[in-house]
Amino acid sequence: MEMSKKQKVNIGDTVYFVVEHYYHIQDKAGAQMEYLPVEGTVVEFVVGGYKEAKIRSVIDGGVKLFFLKVSDYGKRFYPSREEALAAAIRAADSYDHTWSEITHEKIRRPWEVEAQ
Repeated sequence: MEMSKKQKVNIGDTVYFVVEHYYHIQDKAGAQMEYLPVEGTVVEFVVGGYKEAKIRSVIDGGVKLFFLKVSDYGKRFYPSREEALAAAIRAADSYDHTWSEITHEKIRRPWEVEAQ
């Protein structure tokens, strides 16, 4: 879905975005990465060189704050989970295209597990 120029984000809105999430597998060296679509709530706007949305989200049982440029609404954070999921799929496909020849593994896609 293409965002129109008139759509904007407001304090209190629920938004969705993709994060690089790191996890560990027992008996495997180093952290593993996955792209995770997450839900958050816009709690305030911060103005510096540009306007950022301060987004509160709960990941791995803890509260995390993210700061995303308001101008990236519809590009890096979205009004629907489906749009964030599409962005996570694109990121995972790009990662696999770049690294799977070396690692011989594909990146974990948690949304596929959720759908089962």
